[in-house]
Amino acid sequence: MHRLALNKQRLQGVEVIRLTGAIEPCSFGNLEAVLNKLISDGCPYIILECRDVAQFGTVELKQLLNFAHHARACGGDLKCVGLPQKVRQIASLIANGDLMDCYDEIAVALAAFQNPRVPALA
Repeated sequence: MHRLALNKQRLQGVEVIRLTGAIEPCSFGNLEAVLNKLISDGCPYIILECRDVAQFGTVELKQLLNFAHHARACGGDLKCVGLPQKVRQIASLIANGDLMDCYDEIAVALAAFQNPRVPALA
């Protein structure tokens, strides 16, 4: 069983959540609760910093995509930073091309909230 540590920080009105560990069934509940609370409390602007995530479960990746859609429906968005290319490819297949935006740097992801023309990585 792996742990998932979350470290939240608000930058420029965006909630940045640094994740460390594994995103899998036994560790996803805490992240899910945090995302639900942020969106329900009216903060649908979220960045997940994933550089230190060692493992991604496919079902949990699909749930993150669902959170991105939910945040967009509430007028915000959920963006990822540091998501490995292989995980992005899997997410693209799961999402049928409707993927959450992914970036290499937090500063670029923050700028994308301010300026929607900042391109996301493929």
